[in-house]
Amino acid sequence: MKLLSYESKGGVSYGAVSGEGVVDLGARIGKEFPTLRDLIAGNALDRAAGIVANGSPDVALAEIR
Repeated sequence: MKLLSYESKGGVSYGAVSGEGVVDLGARIGKEFPTLRDLIAGNALDRAAGIVANGSPDVALAEIR
């Protein structure tokens, strides 16, 4: 799983690469883990992997920086 922090038209967030897009983990679990660093420190990588496996990309890789 490739994790990243990114910026898009919707603002700044973090997520995981899925195909040609990004599953926005910040939108899904950001209240509990506001940043990627918090997600990692909270030992929530398995939870994030489950979300990515069952979700579809929210934003295309071409639309982020």
